[in-house]
Amino acid sequence: MSVDRERQTEQDRVSDVDDTARESRRAKHECLAACAVLLLSVALPLPDLSGQILHLPSICPFYHLTGLPCPGCGLTRAFVLIGHGDLRQSLALHPLGWLAYAAFLTVLVDGAPMLIGLRDRALLPRSARSRILWFCLLATLAAGLLRLAEYTIGWRRNF
Repeated sequence: MSVDRERQTEQDRVSDVDDTARESRRAKHECLAACAVLLLSVALPLPDLSGQILHLPSICPFYHLTGLPCPGCGLTRAFVLIGHGDLRQSLALHPLGWLAYAAFLTVLVDGAPMLIGLRDRALLPRSARSRILWFCLLATLAAGLLRLAEYTIGWRRNF
């Protein structure tokens, strides 16, 4: 009986190590993705007068099907403007671009020491990172629905 208990204990330890390693890899991948997005926001040129970046047309299927803005319309341009330091113009394009940018910065700052070997794991647990990203997603969706209401029934936005 004690041999079975020792085996189970050893399997639990191995499972805990695997979970920790998996969590660490996931946090590193999230950090690298956040780094790539933030670097692109700085590297891409500012939108031109028509609102396009690099003269590329919009690829939003919702906009092309309905002619109405989707919840994320303007978010890429807002990110680029924040990356270039223009917060006021960014807010004009998407009212919550700063919030999404802050979420990406949080993921980057939390995971960067892990990438360079200063820590073994992220400071924020996975559940906290998930809550931050879900909050940003839901807030963006809510802002998008308000913007959609503005276009469809003539409401004026007050943000």
